[in-house]
Amino acid sequence: MALRLWCGRATLQIHEQLYVFDSSVLGLTARMITLARSVGRAGGFFGSWDFGVGVTGLRNARLYVRQGFNTGPLYSQALYTGTTRAATTEIEAGTGPILGRLLGRLMRAIGGDQIRSIKAQLAPSNATSA
Repeated sequence: MALRLWCGRATLQIHEQLYVFDSSVLGLTARMITLARSVGRAGGFFGSWDFGVGVTGLRNARLYVRQGFNTGPLYSQALYTGTTRAATTEIEAGTGPILGRLLGRLMRAIGGDQIRSIKAQLAPSNATSA
């Protein structure tokens, strides 16, 4: 069984600066983890899920948080990828640790680990409602 999401807009250029939308990257990934949990429940699947994230076109992008522009560091690579495996029990517990493994490196590289709302999403205590 496979679930796949394609989003064509994780970045936007504003006044000569490229920005990464944390709400798109983290939010859509969290929703896919929650969807996997729902599909697993509905289908009686209790095994592990493999998750992967890829974001292209990131070179020199800066984080754009919901509160507005960010002056944090620029991302130096054109591409970011992350993969992880999560057991059903971990998925049931919440999205935070899985998001952390998938997107933590990217968020740290662009200063997202200094933003309270992003730290909260990546926290082990970030449980999603069923």
